[in-house]
Amino acid sequence: MIAFVLLSFLWAGDPQGADAAKRAVAAVVRVSSGGDAQSNGSGVLIKRTRTHAYLATAAHLAGKGKPLAVRFPTGKSYPVEVVAKSVQADLAILRFATGDDLPTALRLIAPEKKSKPGAIELPKKVVSVGWATGDLPTVIEESVEAKVRLRRPGETAMSWNWKTAAKQEIGRSGGPLLNAAGRIIGIASGHDGSAGYYVHTDEIMALLLGAGLEWLAEDE
Repeated sequence: MIAFVLLSFLWAGDPQGADAAKRAVAAVVRVSSGGDAQSNGSGVLIKRTRTHAYLATAAHLAGKGKPLAVRFPTGKSYPVEVVAKSVQADLAILRFATGDDLPTALRLIAPEKKSKPGAIELPKKVVSVGWATGDLPTVIEESVEAKVRLRRPGETAMSWNWKTAAKQEIGRSGGPLLNAAGRIIGIASGHDGSAGYYVHTDEIMALLLGAGLEWLAEDE
């Protein structure tokens, strides 16, 4: 209930704010590996077709060589496969086949359009959604401080990320960062002990384009 109240406040200008809040929480899954119920992190439903569902999560959750599964807040669980992954960006796209009714997918925000060279507009009124402890995802209001380029340990390439004032709790990696319209602007990756980092939409789009999955970002 706290999560729904927070999101309803965030989207106070939306007459369907309460419904948007419920959709955001319902679309975030718990990601686990090894065939047990132990939580490794979070993910978010980004597309549903007639035969398959697609999710985004952090690549470090999908690279352990064990069977990977996701569980929705409703309790339904599904084994998933990795269809695209960028270790440098710490981003992965998962898929599973299903004919079940599923929550409404959350949509990606459109790529940035800069008003002038070097201009970066920081998103305001953002929240993260993810599984930490308990039986449901939780929602936390975040403060975005900058758009930064990072080089993750062991990698040579750099990637774009949103930097937030607070680090993520264990279990929230892979969950979405949402703007006031309920659109995905980032995917939780990790922290440096104090600040949090979320894979930027530019990196999400680059992975989708490279894998021939750009249609996952298209609106219905």
